Amino acid sequence: HTNLDNLSIAGVTTMSGDLTISNTAPSIYLTDTNHNSDFRILNQNGTFKIYDQTNGADRLEIFSGGTVAIDGDLDANAGLDVTGNATFANDIDVDGHTNLDNVSIAGVTTFTGLIDCNGGARIDNIKLGVDTNEEISTQVGNLVLDSAGGTVNVTDHLLVTGVSTFSNA
Repeated sequence: HTNLDNLSIAGVTTMSGDLTISNTAPSIYLTDTNHNSDFRILNQNGTFKIYDQTNGADRLEIFSGGTVAIDGDLDANAGLDVTGNATFANDIDVDGHTNLDNVSIAGVTTFTGLIDCNGGARIDNIKLGVDTNEEISTQVGNLVLDSAGGTVNVTDHLLVTGVSTFSNA
């Protein structure tokens, strides 16, 4: 066992066994002598960090409870699998086709293209294509067609079965 203070090694160092670094914030500095950024790997107050020395920013942190924080974008080139719940603080931007099962949306939803509801749709008490593909019906009560302009136009043949009441009210 040899205790060396201020040891400077130039070149390759070969070790067998474990490397232990003990300090209040043990660190390994990775300095690229011809490019930036330079990095520091450290354990700071029980948090494992990869720190960007050049830009003064934590790039990756693993906290003692297992939470991982990444400063900047995360490119998951082989996909991203989330086993538990996911919480998004801001917008989700999805490009391309996306399959979502059991989606619950609270708040306003805006569609800028065609809504394809194979199997029908229920909007409050109104059913569109639920009972049969061509039917608009209600779960309870009467179906009312009301136009803000005061006129409802039927642009094809109108077949009425049952009792019909017409009034000029």
